[in-house]
Order: sequence, then C-alpha cells, then structure tokens
Amino acid sequence: MEYKFPSSCGILIPGKRGTLLAQHYLPGGEYPKPAVIICHGIPGNEKLLDLAIYLREHGFCTVTFHYSGSWGSEGDYSVRNCFEDTETVIEYLQRNEEGWFDTENIFVIGHSLGGLIASYATSSFQAVKGGVILAPFNLKAASEPIVTGKGESFLNDLFVGGKDAAWLRNFRREVFVSELLAEPEKYDLNTYVKPLSEKPTFLITCLNDETCEKSVHGDRLAGEIRKHGSTDTFLYKEYETDHCFNTMRNELKQDISDFLLRSL
Repeated sequence: MEYKFPSSCGILIPGKRGTLLAQHYLPGGEYPKPAVIICHGIPGNEKLLDLAIYLREHGFCTVTFHYSGSWGSEGDYSVRNCFEDTETVIEYLQRNEEGWFDTENIFVIGHSLGGLIASYATSSFQAVKGGVILAPFNLKAASEPIVTGKGESFLNDLFVGGKDAAWLRNFRREVFVSELLAEPEKYDLNTYVKPLSEKPTFLITCLNDETCEKSVHGDRLAGEIRKHGSTDTFLYKEYETDHCFNTMRNELKQDISDFLLRSL
C-alpha cells in the first residue's frame, strides 16, 4: 500500500500475549523514512499523540502502541510485559514489510514509565539508533512502598482492587513485586547509563514534576551519563513545567524534532 500523502491508521501487531493495538503516522512521499516508536507511561493517559503528528510533519514515520492489558491490547498488564511488548514493536519495524521504515534510523521515545522502557530499548537493541527520555520513572528507586506495603505510591490505585484498576487488566501487586525482586536492575534507570552514553540520547526533566521528582529520577541518570566517556551525543534539558509538559508542549516538540534530525 502506498501513502503518497500524510496519513494515519490503526494497526494490530501480534505480541506474546495477543494483539497489541497500535497506530502509525506516515508522512507521505518517498519511502523509507526514519522511524520513531513512542512509549507511553502508566497507565498511559498522556500518549504524546501531538508529538507523533508533529514528527510526522518533519519527515518521520511514528508508531504509538499500547502495552499488553492496557487500553484494549490483549493479555494481562505487568511492567515486565511492557519491556517485552516494546521489543515486539521494534521487531515489527525491523521486518518493515511495507517498506516504510528506514531500519538504520529507528528511535524510541518514552515518557514517565515509558522513559524507563525507552532507556532499556535504546540500551539493549542494536536496531535502535537513539532515544528520547521524558520525565523518566526510576521504578526501582520508587518501589519501596509497593514492596513493603508501607507508604504511598500512585501505583496502588492501579493494582487490581484499586479505584482506577480498570485501565490495566489484572495488574497485581504480588506479580509486580515478584518481577521486581527477580530482576531489580531492569527496573533501575541507572542500569542503562553506559549504553545510553554511547548513543544519541536526549533526556528532559521537569522542575515542577509532581509524579517523578527529578532529583530522584532524571537528575541522577543525567549525572551518571556525563561520567561515562564522551557525551557528544548526550543532551540534557530541564523544563519549568509539570510531569506531562502541559505548559511547554510546543518547545518540547520542536526540541525533540531538532534532536532527532541532528541524529540521523
């Protein structure tokens, strides 16, 4: 199928737990074009769809998707499944069955929990050229109230039985804790420091972040990346806004587009 003009369309990507609901935004014209995967947070109210369209207007194919058990994708939700689902989407782009994607220029963007997922994907897969990490959530650093059951965490409302549990199918505290204890390093942003220092990486934190306090989450990651080798490809910016960038959307989109274009 040819897309001579800008277009968008829902797609179904076969995953390990059933179908993942996804959407592609194609810029039209000659293909292949550089591609961007966008990973939302938990539960994913902020989906960065305006960013997906903005990047399409600047020559990128963009793909957004929902993790297993969220927003209509099949299967049950767990954070470990989010890692696997992102790998599934990367493999979908690599197969490039329609010829849309420049497989030498695949990038991953992630917000909040998606920032952790994007850090993992950028670090772990040679096919991913670089990443953009937005207000990232260091799940390991924030997990003590969940593991011990003492203290407050916004995740409590998302577990089965919580008041907002309908967003995430069968998201269970006991599963989360067992997965975290089995692979704690996977849930720690700082695990990915060295690989991120070796690829084009753009990290953005928020001075008024009410969900992922920058001193706990993004600041340490930035400091550790700067300690590892050359940082010629690393960019760090602080925005005076909230966790979802509500007052700086235009700056956010332009900065990310400029960074990706420079990284081609």
